[in-house]
Amino acid sequence: MESKNSKKSVNKVQEISFEKFATSPYNFVPLPKKVVVSPLASSEEWKKIVNNNDKVKAQAAYKSYVKEYGCYSGYIDLKITNKSPLYIGGSDDFASYSPAGVPIIPGSSLRGMVKNIFKILSCSAMRTYNKNNTDGDVADRHLYFRAITSISLEQNEYSTQHTQAYYTEKLLGAEDKRGKYAKPKSGFLVKIRSSSKDNEATEAKYFIFKGDSSRKRISDDKNYPKIDDIGVIWDKYSSKNDSEKTVTCKIITGNMSGKKHYYTITCNNFSDTNRIEVPKSVVEDYYADYKLVLGSNTDMVAEKSLTEGNRKRFFLFSKAEKHGGLFKHDNQEKIQAITGRSDIEFIIPCFYSEENNKVVHFGHGHLYRIAYDKSIGEHIPKSINSNVVDFTDAMFGKKEWWASRVFFSDASLEGDAKYVCKEAKYPKALMSPNPTSHQLYLNQPDKGGEINHWGKSSGIRGYKLYWHQQISKNYWCSNDQTKFVNGTKKIRPLDWGNKFSGKIYFNELTDLELGALLEVFNQKQSQYYFKIGQGKSIGLGSIMIVTNLVLDDLNKRYSALLGNMGFEEPMSNLDQQSFVDKFNEYRKEQLGDNASQESFNKTKETLLAMMNWNGKGSEEWLQKVAYMTLSGDDKKKFTHRIPLKPALEFESIKIR
Repeated sequence: MESKNSKKSVNKVQEISFEKFATSPYNFVPLPKKVVVSPLASSEEWKKIVNNNDKVKAQAAYKSYVKEYGCYSGYIDLKITNKSPLYIGGSDDFASYSPAGVPIIPGSSLRGMVKNIFKILSCSAMRTYNKNNTDGDVADRHLYFRAITSISLEQNEYSTQHTQAYYTEKLLGAEDKRGKYAKPKSGFLVKIRSSSKDNEATEAKYFIFKGDSSRKRISDDKNYPKIDDIGVIWDKYSSKNDSEKTVTCKIITGNMSGKKHYYTITCNNFSDTNRIEVPKSVVEDYYADYKLVLGSNTDMVAEKSLTEGNRKRFFLFSKAEKHGGLFKHDNQEKIQAITGRSDIEFIIPCFYSEENNKVVHFGHGHLYRIAYDKSIGEHIPKSINSNVVDFTDAMFGKKEWWASRVFFSDASLEGDAKYVCKEAKYPKALMSPNPTSHQLYLNQPDKGGEINHWGKSSGIRGYKLYWHQQISKNYWCSNDQTKFVNGTKKIRPLDWGNKFSGKIYFNELTDLELGALLEVFNQKQSQYYFKIGQGKSIGLGSIMIVTNLVLDDLNKRYSALLGNMGFEEPMSNLDQQSFVDKFNEYRKEQLGDNASQESFNKTKETLLAMMNWNGKGSEEWLQKVAYMTLSGDDKKKFTHRIPLKPALEFESIKIR
């Protein structure tokens, strides 16, 4: 349903050349200005409970609230029709019932889809999470980048020169009187796991033993390795005694055209007085950066080697690198001969930067990828990255405090499955999310100027959603089935027109909570569709959902059961709008000022634009929502850091 107070944000149709337009299959729904707090937690007493993280009092207050106000139980009947090819991966093929192999839409997939839209419409919090606190929406970490070249303002209305300046300042420091920059410090990164008095191993810690680096001419070194690889050459090490050890390594950064120099790193002091601590968070951020580019969420990244385009990316901790670090289980004698220590589990030379006697980032080569000063979480407004109890917490559960009162069944297929092809095929490349492209993920200036990056105080764009694409039958599959990206799996999507039925069960919701849940489906159901499953970026996963609310009259049902009359039938065909209206009125009261209300109106308008199925099948539209590649004109868009237009503007722009 269109927001009554919403005004179209885009009135004038713009035209822009394709070369200056960032295409993307996704865009973002803006965050609200404030979180709408659940009535459950609106009292001052609740604020104390949340601030003190008092689990016992929270659970008691929650149970009391649900008992007093949770009057509504029942289910929402879901009738689902896929309007584009649909694929939800199981262990081997499409998610299915075993052993019959009948396709299903898993309840977990439906829950994730509905919860995401629910959070937007209920103005819920967007929270960060980390290893110590896993209850959140966005991983809070520092992103890495490398900026050696820049594009001038004459070439593009947006300037990237400040990104290079930021990189230079953070890695190399300020210029001296001669206009020269200092180089990053060098040393040997080690992993040490000490033993306690009871000979039990303690948690591993990381340190860098300080060393010295030297710049060498390749032409002067007859022993310079003739390898196409990158990595470390353990050149030489010597020992006068256990306390005087010297090791020198060559740092190989690849055979770039015209390359004339390389660096060596030397260390002759592996005592505790010559080391500097590497915080665990810095190591975790380094791992996370590698995983991001690799597209891996496993903890086995150290076993893998990584190639970015035509260039190999060297990962310091990898066991797969041919010219890499020394691991204790393979090189214990060599490590001890080099360092004179038996407590080192891993060692490798590196460059690094420090602040307050702690390492802030490190890498391979003297111009390595560095972390931005600000984490992802610092780009989410504090008013939204909040620990207040919102409607999502109250209904979908708050980890370790209370469970969900909303449950999703698997949606079962009606009739026989219709597939888009007889045999599985390779899809077009499914790109991994890459938030390091700050021109896409962060709010950018409207009229050119300096691009915002993760080191500046700019806000994230909001909730990431994928546009609908009315595609032809084989649009999703790769044009060349003999060439595919390593790790790509063949898939066989369902053809459009398959029908599924499922249910959302709810237990003891308040009238406001039921209204908030129903608003997720309160748009024109023949026009506003959802996206689910894999391959959203290549047009898969658009589904239409038609709903029907069924409520239980618990008093009558239990009375009938106790009277041996069997269960009463639930009530159906109810006026859903009355619940939605009541929630909308509460949300309006909580948002309060006009600025917050207008902000939400834009949020909802953007959400509806991205859910709108109509007009999403033209050739021009499919061009606009295609992923940019790292070749041809698209490569220039990445190089020039052309920002993604906000969703409403993106949708209306005509490209030429």
